[in-house]
Amino acid sequence: MTQAVNVQNDVDDDDLNDIFGRDTKYEAPSQRRKKEFSPWHRPRKQYVREEQWCLEISALVDSINFDGRPLRYIGLPGNELFDLRTIHELVCKPRQLPLKFLGFNNASGVEDDDGFELSLSTVEVRELERVDGISKVMPDDFKSIGTPNSMAWNNAQRFGHFDVVNVDLCDGLFTARPAATSESYYGAIKEIVNLQRQCGRGEPWLLFLTTRVGDNAVHPMTVEKLKLSIEQILLKCAAYAGTANRHLNFSTMTEVEELLKTEKGFSEIFCSGMLNWLIGLGLSAQPLWKVALKSVWSYKVNPEAGYPDLMSFAIEFAPIQSRTIDNLGLTPGEKGKSIKLPDECSLASAVIPTIANALDVDAFLQANTSIREEYVEKSAVLYEKARYPSKEYRTWLTANKY
Repeated sequence: MTQAVNVQNDVDDDDLNDIFGRDTKYEAPSQRRKKEFSPWHRPRKQYVREEQWCLEISALVDSINFDGRPLRYIGLPGNELFDLRTIHELVCKPRQLPLKFLGFNNASGVEDDDGFELSLSTVEVRELERVDGISKVMPDDFKSIGTPNSMAWNNAQRFGHFDVVNVDLCDGLFTARPAATSESYYGAIKEIVNLQRQCGRGEPWLLFLTTRVGDNAVHPMTVEKLKLSIEQILLKCAAYAGTANRHLNFSTMTEVEELLKTEKGFSEIFCSGMLNWLIGLGLSAQPLWKVALKSVWSYKVNPEAGYPDLMSFAIEFAPIQSRTIDNLGLTPGEKGKSIKLPDECSLASAVIPTIANALDVDAFLQANTSIREEYVEKSAVLYEKARYPSKEYRTWLTANKY
């Protein structure tokens, strides 16, 4: 395999050794089982990786002067690290940009088939052409980042600020009772925003969230809190009410309650409230972050669902630029000038049209057979690299109705 590149890091080598250990070598044992395909291996997932995630990461990378530093990524990679393989191939290799990642996976270090596959895949990815060899997948729970001074929190803080945060789950991020403990996805996301500030992030960054949506995938108390966020903005922001009415058919809480009774309405109200929460986190940080919804895509996990029940969000946090104002007027042309900064009303209103135009990936691929076939082939090639029986892939897809 190609030798991993050496990348200049922002933190002391001893600090990194404390986090990752000094011995990063690994000798993989022989393969122990035949690998079988799972529901998340459908081509729609690779379409999301390439056309949503990599597209947004590429745009971010092209807007930032990396000045020799790597693209920094934190997330929850699966055992085969498909997301990282794809980002390396499509984003980093063409730009000769190093990739440094910190992953969290409970299978790490476990002596079973999952642990074996994760260890082997981590070595493979870490030895790719543009991957920083200090990258590693940790056995910590990502949710533990929500607890300051925990091992996960310390690892994230000492690793440095992040360009990409990817919280990708097959289940729901919002199933837990809110405010019950800091060790939750709520707390982890909040602390990531704090860590970006503490680590001196001064450039935009991306947050990808993939979560189940529906009555059984969002805690009832969380639903109530998201409703409250919508009510508060409706009361103080006529522009928000008007935009929501045009695109999502609500401008009163009575209409919100009615929408929550349908799968489509629940999804859209959840999206609106969840984005309001993130906008509030950004506007409470120092410096301030402007939160923008770049895209929201969806597809069905439960075949019986009447509406897509998994949502994939691409969200950008960008620093809000302000400048010093001379209200006394000792400098030319300054007295009386003011700058209108983004506020909760404008940011919450801006995400509504994007929510209303969420892409149903299943429907899109069903209607565009050439694109679907392209991603069947791309998926088969990717999975073969991780030792899946690629010749059986199309047979598996046909048996499982894609």
